[in-house]
Amino acid sequence: MYNDLQKNALVDKGTGMGDEIDWMKYKENKLIQVLVDWDAKNKDGTKMPINQEAIFNLHPTVAETLLNEYDKKTILGEE
Repeated sequence: MYNDLQKNALVDKGTGMGDEIDWMKYKENKLIQVLVDWDAKNKDGTKMPINQEAIFNLHPTVAETLLNEYDKKTILGEE
């Protein structure tokens, strides 16, 4: 999965150095890939669907927190 995420985030930034990873695009793609459920609701109280539009509308701090929590839960460690 991580190889595909990196490959899909490659862009030519015009530096002459070839393709580079666009880390914002990488994080957006990762969140779309790994987020399978949430309790986010809209103003009407209806559960929001998990889709690209909803994820792109998240506040950056919320998106970063979701990714950090995912990483904490999925990285092998001493816990």
